[in-house]
Amino acid sequence: MSTCASMRANVLVVRHCYRADGDVIRIISARKATKAESKEYWRYCHEG
Repeated sequence: MSTCASMRANVLVVRHCYRADGDVIRIISARKATKAESKEYWRYCHEG
C-alpha cells in the first residue's frame, strides 16, 4: 500500500502490485485517505 499527497493536502491511499517482469505496476485500488490516515501520513513526512 502506498500513500500519496498533492500540494492541496489531499492524501490518497493506493494499493498496487508489480507484474512479474517488474516493468508494469498494476493499480488495484485508490481512495481518499481517512482523517486518521492523513494525520499519520503527515506526521511521518515531518518526522525528520
